[in-house]
Amino acid sequence: DYSQSSKLMPLVIKCLQLLFLDRKQLSNDRIGAYVKRLLMMSLYVAPNVAISLLAVVKQILLKYPKAEQLFDNEISAGATYLPDVENPELSNPFASSAWELMTLRQHFHPEVARWPTLLPAGAPISDIPTRSPLLLLSDFDFENKGSLNPPPIEPTPHPLEKNISRTEKRIQKAMQLGNTAKLIKDTYYISPSVEYPTTDFLLSNQSKFNDETVKPSKEQLQSFKTFLETQSI
Repeated sequence: DYSQSSKLMPLVIKCLQLLFLDRKQLSNDRIGAYVKRLLMMSLYVAPNVAISLLAVVKQILLKYPKAEQLFDNEISAGATYLPDVENPELSNPFASSAWELMTLRQHFHPEVARWPTLLPAGAPISDIPTRSPLLLLSDFDFENKGSLNPPPIEPTPHPLEKNISRTEKRIQKAMQLGNTAKLIKDTYYISPSVEYPTTDFLLSNQSKFNDETVKPSKEQLQSFKTFLETQSI
Protein backbone atom coordinates (compact mmCIF):
# COMPACT_ATOMS: atom_id res chain seq x y z
CA ASP A 1 0.00 0.00 0.00
CA TYR A 2 1.59 3.28 -1.16
CA SER A 3 0.07 5.53 1.50
CA GLN A 4 1.13 3.20 4.31
CA SER A 5 4.69 2.81 3.00
CA SER A 6 4.96 6.61 2.56
CA LYS A 7 4.14 7.11 6.23
CA LEU A 8 6.90 4.67 7.20
CA MET A 9 9.61 6.10 4.93
CA PRO A 10 10.65 8.99 7.23
CA LEU A 11 11.26 6.43 9.99
CA VAL A 12 13.19 4.18 7.60
CA ILE A 13 15.43 7.07 6.50
CA LYS A 14 16.11 8.10 10.11
CA CYS A 15 17.04 4.51 10.97
CA LEU A 16 19.42 4.31 8.00
CA GLN A 17 21.09 7.55 8.95
CA LEU A 18 21.39 6.44 12.58
CA LEU A 19 22.88 3.10 11.53
CA PHE A 20 25.40 4.33 8.95
CA LEU A 21 26.13 7.98 9.64
CA ASP A 22 26.05 8.19 13.44
CA ARG A 23 28.11 5.05 14.05
CA LYS A 24 31.88 5.35 14.16
CA GLN A 25 32.81 2.68 11.63
CA LEU A 26 31.30 -0.35 9.90
CA SER A 27 32.89 -3.01 7.71
CA ASN A 28 33.11 -2.38 3.98
CA ASP A 29 31.16 -5.57 3.21
CA ARG A 30 28.25 -4.47 5.39
CA ILE A 31 28.22 -1.00 3.81
CA GLY A 32 28.38 -2.47 0.29
CA ALA A 33 25.54 -4.89 1.08
CA TYR A 34 23.21 -2.11 2.25
CA VAL A 35 24.13 0.23 -0.61
CA LYS A 36 23.41 -2.56 -3.09
CA ARG A 37 20.00 -3.29 -1.52
CA LEU A 38 19.06 0.41 -1.37
CA LEU A 39 19.87 0.75 -5.08
CA MET A 40 17.70 -2.27 -5.81
CA MET A 41 14.83 -0.84 -3.74
CA SER A 42 15.00 2.47 -5.61
CA LEU A 43 13.92 0.68 -8.79
CA TYR A 44 10.54 -0.33 -7.35
CA VAL A 45 9.37 2.60 -5.22
CA ALA A 46 7.69 5.95 -5.90
CA PRO A 47 9.90 8.76 -7.29
CA ASN A 48 10.10 10.72 -4.03
CA VAL A 49 11.09 7.57 -2.12
CA ALA A 50 13.70 6.67 -4.74
CA ILE A 51 15.18 10.19 -4.56
CA SER A 52 15.42 10.09 -0.76
CA LEU A 53 17.00 6.61 -0.79
CA LEU A 54 19.57 7.71 -3.37
CA ALA A 55 20.33 10.76 -1.22
CA VAL A 56 20.98 8.43 1.74
CA VAL A 57 23.26 6.32 -0.49
CA LYS A 58 25.22 9.47 -1.36
CA GLN A 59 25.65 10.31 2.32
CA ILE A 60 26.86 6.76 3.01
CA LEU A 61 29.35 6.88 0.13
CA LEU A 62 30.75 10.19 1.34
CA LYS A 63 31.55 8.58 4.69
CA TYR A 64 32.60 5.18 3.27
CA PRO A 65 34.24 5.89 -0.13
CA LYS A 66 35.58 2.33 -0.38
CA ALA A 67 32.02 1.15 -1.06
CA GLU A 68 32.33 2.77 -4.49
CA GLN A 69 33.86 -0.52 -5.59
CA LEU A 70 30.28 -1.30 -6.59
CA PHE A 71 30.66 1.20 -9.43
CA ASP A 72 33.58 -0.72 -10.94
CA ASN A 73 32.96 -2.92 -13.95
CA GLU A 74 35.35 -5.53 -12.57
CA ILE A 75 33.76 -7.75 -9.93
CA SER A 76 35.28 -10.16 -7.45
CA ALA A 77 36.25 -13.40 -9.15
CA GLY A 78 35.11 -16.71 -7.68
CA ALA A 79 32.28 -15.21 -5.61
CA THR A 80 28.51 -14.94 -6.01
CA TYR A 81 26.29 -12.16 -4.76
CA LEU A 82 23.81 -13.53 -2.19
CA PRO A 83 21.17 -10.85 -1.53
CA ASP A 84 18.91 -13.03 0.64
CA VAL A 85 21.33 -14.12 3.37
CA GLU A 86 20.46 -12.95 6.89
CA ASN A 87 23.94 -11.66 7.64
CA PRO A 88 24.81 -8.86 5.16
CA GLU A 89 28.51 -9.44 5.87
CA LEU A 90 28.19 -12.75 3.99
CA SER A 91 26.27 -11.46 0.95
CA ASN A 92 29.40 -10.75 -1.17
CA PRO A 93 28.10 -7.39 -2.49
CA PHE A 94 31.27 -6.71 -4.46
CA ALA A 95 30.72 -9.87 -6.48
CA SER A 96 28.06 -7.78 -8.21
CA SER A 97 28.01 -4.21 -9.50
CA ALA A 98 25.71 -1.22 -9.29
CA TRP A 99 23.94 -2.09 -12.56
CA GLU A 100 20.78 -0.48 -11.14
CA LEU A 101 22.24 2.95 -11.95
CA MET A 102 21.97 2.27 -15.69
CA THR A 103 18.27 1.47 -15.29
CA LEU A 104 17.64 4.50 -13.06
CA ARG A 105 19.11 6.77 -15.75
CA GLN A 106 16.10 5.82 -17.91
CA HIS A 107 13.57 6.67 -15.17
CA PHE A 108 10.54 8.72 -16.26
CA HIS A 109 11.09 11.19 -13.40
CA PRO A 110 13.92 13.58 -14.36
CA GLU A 111 15.17 14.01 -10.77
CA VAL A 112 15.45 10.25 -10.26
CA ALA A 113 17.22 9.94 -13.62
CA ARG A 114 19.70 12.63 -12.55
CA TRP A 115 20.79 10.98 -9.29
CA PRO A 116 22.89 8.13 -10.77
CA THR A 117 25.33 10.74 -12.10
CA LEU A 118 25.61 12.31 -8.62
CA LEU A 119 26.56 9.16 -6.69
CA PRO A 120 30.17 8.59 -7.89
CA ALA A 121 32.90 10.59 -6.16
CA GLY A 122 33.68 12.65 -9.28
CA ALA A 123 30.24 14.31 -9.37
CA PRO A 124 30.40 18.13 -9.12
CA ILE A 125 29.61 19.25 -5.58
CA SER A 126 27.48 22.11 -6.94
CA ASP A 127 25.12 19.59 -8.59
CA ILE A 128 24.41 17.66 -5.39
CA PRO A 129 21.22 18.84 -3.62
CA THR A 130 21.90 20.32 -0.19
CA ARG A 131 18.48 19.31 1.12
CA SER A 132 18.29 16.38 3.49
CA PRO A 133 16.77 13.04 2.38
CA LEU A 134 13.71 13.80 4.54
CA LEU A 135 13.13 17.12 2.78
CA LEU A 136 13.58 15.48 -0.62
CA LEU A 137 11.03 12.85 0.38
CA SER A 138 8.50 15.59 1.12
CA ASP A 139 9.34 17.93 -1.79
CA PHE A 140 8.80 15.26 -4.46
CA ASP A 141 5.75 13.59 -2.87
CA PHE A 142 3.23 13.72 -5.73
CA GLU A 143 0.44 12.09 -3.70
CA ASN A 144 0.25 14.92 -1.14
CA LYS A 145 1.03 17.72 -3.61
CA GLY A 146 -1.34 16.42 -6.29
CA SER A 147 1.17 16.71 -9.15
CA LEU A 148 4.64 15.66 -10.19
CA ASN A 149 7.58 17.90 -9.32
CA PRO A 150 8.83 18.94 -11.83
CA PRO A 151 5.87 18.62 -14.24
CA PRO A 152 6.38 15.95 -16.94
CA ILE A 153 7.53 17.12 -20.36
CA GLU A 154 4.94 16.57 -23.07
CA PRO A 155 6.17 14.22 -25.81
CA THR A 156 6.93 15.60 -29.27
CA PRO A 157 3.97 15.06 -31.66
CA HIS A 158 4.46 12.15 -34.02
CA PRO A 159 5.21 13.19 -37.65
CA LEU A 160 2.17 11.26 -38.87
CA GLU A 161 -0.27 13.31 -36.78
CA LYS A 162 -0.46 15.98 -39.51
CA ASN A 163 -1.28 13.29 -42.09
CA ILE A 164 -3.99 11.88 -39.84
CA SER A 165 -5.47 15.33 -39.25
CA ARG A 166 -5.55 16.06 -43.00
CA THR A 167 -7.22 12.70 -43.64
CA GLU A 168 -9.90 13.36 -41.04
CA LYS A 169 -10.68 16.74 -42.62
CA ARG A 170 -10.86 15.11 -46.04
CA ILE A 171 -13.29 12.51 -44.70
CA GLN A 172 -15.52 15.21 -43.20
CA LYS A 173 -15.49 17.22 -46.43
CA ALA A 174 -16.26 14.17 -48.58
CA MET A 175 -19.15 13.20 -46.31
CA GLN A 176 -20.59 16.72 -46.54
CA LEU A 177 -20.37 16.64 -50.34
CA GLY A 178 -21.54 13.06 -50.57
CA ASN A 179 -18.45 12.16 -52.58
CA THR A 180 -17.87 8.76 -51.01
CA ALA A 181 -16.39 7.27 -54.19
CA LYS A 182 -13.46 9.68 -54.07
CA LEU A 183 -13.19 9.11 -50.33
CA ILE A 184 -12.77 5.35 -50.78
CA LYS A 185 -10.07 5.93 -53.34
CA ASP A 186 -8.11 8.56 -51.41
CA THR A 187 -8.12 7.31 -47.83
CA TYR A 188 -6.98 3.71 -47.93
CA TYR A 189 -3.45 4.52 -46.74
CA ILE A 190 -1.38 7.08 -44.86
CA SER A 191 2.08 6.57 -46.29
CA PRO A 192 4.94 7.33 -43.86
CA SER A 193 7.43 7.46 -46.72
CA VAL A 194 9.84 9.70 -44.81
CA GLU A 195 9.95 7.59 -41.64
CA TYR A 196 9.71 4.14 -43.26
CA PRO A 197 10.55 2.83 -46.74
CA THR A 198 7.57 2.10 -48.97
CA THR A 199 7.01 -1.64 -49.31
CA ASP A 200 6.21 -3.52 -52.52
CA PHE A 201 2.81 -4.44 -51.03
CA LEU A 202 1.94 -0.79 -50.46
CA LEU A 203 3.14 0.24 -53.93
CA SER A 204 1.06 -2.46 -55.62
CA ASN A 205 -2.10 -1.49 -53.74
CA GLN A 206 -1.55 2.23 -54.28
CA SER A 207 -1.14 1.55 -57.99
CA LYS A 208 -4.37 -0.44 -58.01
CA PHE A 209 -6.42 2.26 -56.32
CA ASN A 210 -4.82 5.05 -58.36
CA ASP A 211 -5.99 3.31 -61.53
CA GLU A 212 -9.02 5.24 -62.84
CA THR A 213 -10.44 2.04 -64.32
CA VAL A 214 -10.89 0.55 -60.84
CA LYS A 215 -14.19 1.79 -59.43
CA PRO A 216 -16.11 0.53 -56.41
CA SER A 217 -19.47 -1.14 -56.96
CA LYS A 218 -22.73 0.38 -55.77
CA GLU A 219 -22.88 -2.17 -52.97
CA GLN A 220 -19.37 -1.17 -51.81
CA LEU A 221 -20.29 2.53 -51.91
CA GLN A 222 -23.44 1.98 -49.89
CA SER A 223 -21.65 -0.22 -47.36
CA PHE A 224 -18.84 2.30 -46.96
CA LYS A 225 -21.29 5.21 -46.66
CA THR A 226 -23.20 3.34 -43.94
CA PHE A 227 -19.95 2.66 -42.11
CA LEU A 228 -18.92 6.34 -42.21
CA GLU A 229 -22.29 7.50 -40.94
CA THR A 230 -21.93 5.26 -37.86
CA GLN A 231 -18.51 6.62 -36.98
CA SER A 232 -17.92 9.66 -34.78
CA ILE A 233 -15.19 11.65 -36.54
